[in-house]
Amino acid sequence: MDQLKQMLMDRAGISEDQAGKAMDAFKEFAQQNPSELAGMLPGGIGDKLGGLGR
Repeated sequence: MDQLKQMLMDRAGISEDQAGKAMDAFKEFAQQNPSELAGMLPGGIGDKLGGLGR
């Protein structure tokens, strides 16, 4: 998670606090919308994970 936070900070030019909030928002979205998230994953990864959103 630290690597993802650093990537957000570097690429978006945001603070560590802002990156943490962005990660929290994404986690909440993923928990509330697992089927939609699976459809966003590249290369059929969502299908391979199986059971997401079911």
